[in-house]
Parts: sequence; C-alpha cells; structure tokens
Amino acid sequence: MRISKAKNGRYVDFLGFANYTVLYNIYSSIYNSLWLNYCCKKVKLKIYTMLEHLFGSKTRLKLLKTFFREPERSFFVRELTRIMGVQINAVRRELKLLISADIIKEVDAPIDMKISKAGATLRKYYLLNDESILYPELQALLLKGQILGEQEFVKELKDKSGDVKMFLLTGRFTNELNAFSDILLVGNLKERTVAKLIDQYEKEFGFDIRYTTMTEQEFYDRQHVMDKFLFSMFEGKYILVVDGLMKRK
Repeated sequence: MRISKAKNGRYVDFLGFANYTVLYNIYSSIYNSLWLNYCCKKVKLKIYTMLEHLFGSKTRLKLLKTFFREPERSFFVRELTRIMGVQINAVRRELKLLISADIIKEVDAPIDMKISKAGATLRKYYLLNDESILYPELQALLLKGQILGEQEFVKELKDKSGDVKMFLLTGRFTNELNAFSDILLVGNLKERTVAKLIDQYEKEFGFDIRYTTMTEQEFYDRQHVMDKFLFSMFEGKYILVVDGLMKRK
C-alpha cells in the first residue's frame, strides 16, 4: 500500500503502512500481542522474524537496527553492505526508500574521514534523521525488539548449553563498556551448541558477542589465584542468570 503523504509532488512508499497513526497503532498491537504470547510461550516465531514481517524486508530491518545502534554515526553504502552482509543493490534500494520517508538523510563525509582517507569526500554518507516524526516510535520499537531478543537468547543459551553452573552477562548486555567479555559460562558445556547459538544471535543482533567458557574446576582454580580476568567480570555491572558456584564450601 502507498501512503497519502506527498513530498515535493511525489508520493512515497514507506514500510507498507497507510499513515503515521496506523503505523503507531500496529506497532503497539504487534508488540503487546508478541509480549503476551512470548510470556505465555504460545508463539514459536522469534522476535526478529516478527519485526521482519512488520517492516516488510530483512534488509530494511537490518538497516534500521544498524543506524539506531549508532545514531550519531554516518555510513557509506559499501560499509553498510559489509556490516550487514547484504548485497549492495538491496542496501541502495532500502536507503532510497528510507531517505524518501525522512528516516535517513544524506550528509557530508565526517571531518576525520576527510583528513585521513583519500577519496572519502567522493562517497555519499548517510545518517539517521533524529528530527523525523517517526524517530521516537522506531527507536522505541527497535529497543523493545532488542530487549525481547536478548531475553530469548538468554533463555535458549541457558537451556541448551549443557550443565551450566554459572551464567553471567556483562559488557554489551549491561552497557559495561570496559568489560573484557560479554558472557561467562561455567560448567560441563556443549561447546559446539554454545558456538552455534552465539553465531546465530550475532547475526540477529548485528554485533559480535564476546563469550568465555570454562569448566567448574578452571573457575575455582582462577578464583584461587585471584585471576585478573575472572575478577574483572565481577567489578562492573553484571547479571547472574545462573549462580551455583560463588559460595562453594
């Protein structure tokens, strides 16, 4: 469907919805329905599959997630194709649509880029338009999707990784920027399963997940010698999903 908002004498095709009010209502209804069904464990579809259906395109969703993850950073097309792992023509097509909808805008090359790299001024750079009327709604929706996706990831990793004695989240998951790792898993673990799940969710989240695994004995050995890495995991903000080791007598 096409929206009835004209810009410079042209009608723009935005995300397949009729107008802003309908878009917002659909956001709310889909999110509320998803949250309810997720809590009741009645829906098998993952959160990002739901968002793909909502936005109508995997590439469009990946673009929005990339821009909203670093809202003050500008990107050029080939850079986006590398980050997202998507063909360049698909990226260009979706950028054109989002620019027409005032979600993304074309900007000059960053100052440091002009100085450091030859040819940077010849590229077209794109930046999230934080003055767009849809900015706060898209930001809220993607944030909710990220939170639900992380909840889903944590549950699946906890249930499928083997005999997990400790499961700690820090780094990206708690906004602890100085952490050496994002996840610490301790126990008799299924290493291949852990690696597969991490790889799967890295693609969905759009960022690398740094994780550390160790046996129960290795954990206690490191604790005994006051291992710097291990203790650093507990110095900043963290969440203990599973804690069966900290107070062994």
